Amino acid sequence: MYALGFGIIHDGEPAYASKCRKCGKCEEHCPQELPIMELLDDVSNDMEGILTKAMPPIFKVYLSFDRMMTRRKANKIG
Repeated sequence: MYALGFGIIHDGEPAYASKCRKCGKCEEHCPQELPIMELLDDVSNDMEGILTKAMPPIFKVYLSFDRMMTRRKANKIG
C-alpha cells in the first residue's frame, strides 16, 4: 500500500517520473497548460535515485510473500 500510495507502483508496474514516454498527450489535455513533460524531468532529477528504482521489485517480492503467507494462514483456519 505504501508503494501504491506514493505512486511508485501503478497497475502493478513501476510508475516513476522517468518512465514518461514524452508523447505529449498529458500536456494536450492539461487545463492549466502546464509543461508536464518538463516538470516530470525535474521531478526525476530531484527525487529519483537508486532507492526509487529498487523499490518496485522489492515491493513485488514482498507482496508475493505476503499473499503466500495469507493463503497459508487461511488454509490452517479453514
